[in-house]
Amino acid sequence: MQVSEIQQDHVEEVSAATRELPVLPLKNTVIFPLTVFPLVVQKPRSVRLVDDAVLADRTVALVALKDPDIEEPGPGDLYEKGTMATIHRLARSPDGTLHIIVQGLERIKIIDFGQSEPYMRARVAMIPDVAFNDVEMEALVRSVTELFRRLVGLAAYLPEDAVSNVLSTEDPRQLTYMIAASTRMEMSTRQQILELDQVSDKLRLLIKVLTREVEVLELGKKIQTDAQSGIEKVQREYFLREQMKAI
Repeated sequence: MQVSEIQQDHVEEVSAATRELPVLPLKNTVIFPLTVFPLVVQKPRSVRLVDDAVLADRTVALVALKDPDIEEPGPGDLYEKGTMATIHRLARSPDGTLHIIVQGLERIKIIDFGQSEPYMRARVAMIPDVAFNDVEMEALVRSVTELFRRLVGLAAYLPEDAVSNVLSTEDPRQLTYMIAASTRMEMSTRQQILELDQVSDKLRLLIKVLTREVEVLELGKKIQTDAQSGIEKVQREYFLREQMKAI
């Protein structure tokens, strides 16, 4: 579901279409459209939700919790916007825990909840992103890509295969979500990126996040280099003093 350019009236028309989906609450995680992500499902009600979804059409609504410390969340504990996703793979551990792979499809907005037990179900509306292929978009994409390349050279937490997949992506919307999914940031910032309607606004926010992350990592690298140089200098001086004693 890649959207390169879409007019606002079309967004409103698509958004008018609703469907009912089981709602899987997420702790400290935001799943973006057009990305693939592993999840661990442990709570009995969430395990039942996933089992039922797999027997149906494998489609779920993934919505982040406002407060990750809430153990038994209700409708009021969730953000209003999330992501419709498909469950691709499922593996069950001996203790009943589920390990699933989900693929984000489209942004959604919760209209209302139909049930809370045995798990939450809600009527949701699709809210496609708005993107325009213009000069501004090209400039934003280039800036984000360059910052991400710099980040890759500094961050040990970014695997090479994930990086190559991101940098080979041409669609601005997918590029935005893949970089956002790969970059370390606050959960609230991830939710903000998801909620912004304009892809250009998502890219601007991502530029701020990437710029800060690159600056922090570059400063950390400089501190480590300076510290290492200081240690080596002390070691050299100690070695020379020991030589002088021996002479």
